[in-house]
Amino acid sequence: TSPPSSPSQTTTSPSKETEESNSNPPLNNNNNNNASTQNDDTNNTKETKDEMDATQKALNQKKSSSSIYTDMEQRVQKKESEGITLPAHLEREDWKERRRVKMLPHLAMKKPMYDNVKMLDPEGEVLCTISTKKGKWYVSKNLATWTSTAHDHIKLKFQPKNKSSSGPKGLYNRSDKQNICVSCGETKFHMRHYVVPYAYRTLLPLKYKNHLSHDIVILCPNCHLFCEQKRQVRMNEMEEVLRRPGEEPQFKTDKSLYHVRSCALALLRSREKMPKDKVLEYERVVCQYLNLPPLHDDDDDETDDKEQPQQLTKEQLQQAIDVQYQIENTSFIPGADLVVQSLGEDDEKIEAFIKEWRRFFLETSKPRFLPVGWGVDNSVVCGGD
Repeated sequence: TSPPSSPSQTTTSPSKETEESNSNPPLNNNNNNNASTQNDDTNNTKETKDEMDATQKALNQKKSSSSIYTDMEQRVQKKESEGITLPAHLEREDWKERRRVKMLPHLAMKKPMYDNVKMLDPEGEVLCTISTKKGKWYVSKNLATWTSTAHDHIKLKFQPKNKSSSGPKGLYNRSDKQNICVSCGETKFHMRHYVVPYAYRTLLPLKYKNHLSHDIVILCPNCHLFCEQKRQVRMNEMEEVLRRPGEEPQFKTDKSLYHVRSCALALLRSREKMPKDKVLEYERVVCQYLNLPPLHDDDDDETDDKEQPQQLTKEQLQQAIDVQYQIENTSFIPGADLVVQSLGEDDEKIEAFIKEWRRFFLETSKPRFLPVGWGVDNSVVCGGD
């Protein structure tokens, strides 16, 4: 429940109730008692709401200003008002979606991605846009000076060697970038999206990722999730083609150790609800793994009520639960390594690989707010023509 937006809202309702009680005479004493009880409950609720800390209030303001939160709240209110009851599996999916939306303020970027500080050469020609942090670095190293009090322009004190950004193909580097989702235009809760999947990008040679932000764009959480799902399908298809038939997975499960873990978990969580024969069976399995003597003799099916049956301790059960039942396949090659290794050091293959992912991004997300100059055929290396 969101806190009241202003003090006037909290003081209006009691006065309104007072006016109604004055205009309409009470029917009996029970109505008066009920009204006073309702007023007490209202005051208690108001006090509870007023105790919300400043952080929660700021978070609620962010939620109310985002269409993502608005859509979710409207959907929940509609379901409650119409009395819709979903099946258990759909109810769980709905709960997972509401939990994802609540986590957005923590997962999103904490500050704008683009500062749009323009870098000028000694003649005053715009070379590119950079971040405020980078601009301060140039000034602190005495390599540039601020040319405006707003600190949105710096002028270099030296002549740069590479001026590829000054040509027609450098339009993207010189243009201002908007801090909005490039797909739908959402202005809240932005996330960095790597056009070339990060798992592949991090394995490429340094020249294809150093000082090159062309293939890092802004997406809102919904658009980012949609693109991630589509992209993961394509990644799986690419990696499946490169795998040898019959290749073993990355991890193999030791069934006997997995059974030990399952028995220990059952004893720790649901011992009281289990049949006695199952408890004895599971205890034998765990004791055998821990090299402990049997807790009960096989001939003793019944235990004296006066004697407390011996049980495994929580520490012993936890030791069995922590067993490493998965065995790693040391010869397994991750899918990202397979894909990048297939490219080798061939610059033409790597360039085609990057541009193919750019086309896939355009086809999947259909962006409407890309920065001016962004294109599939732009250079894939920093400073390239």
